[in-house]
Amino acid sequence: MTDNRFANQSIQCNVTSCKYHNKEKNYCSLDVIKVDTNEPHPTDYTSTCCDSFAPKSV
Repeated sequence: MTDNRFANQSIQCNVTSCKYHNKEKNYCSLDVIKVDTNEPHPTDYTSTCCDSFAPKSV
């Protein structure tokens, strides 16, 4: 789902610059997200990122 009026209460998000961020709540509007890493063996949260991120169009 790409309608950012929807709030998936299973995916909290504070990244307001993402096009999938719900404008009224701190949730993602996608049904699922993809989390990935650039490291072969990540050891903490700073080694991962949300690959579902897309910047808001201005």
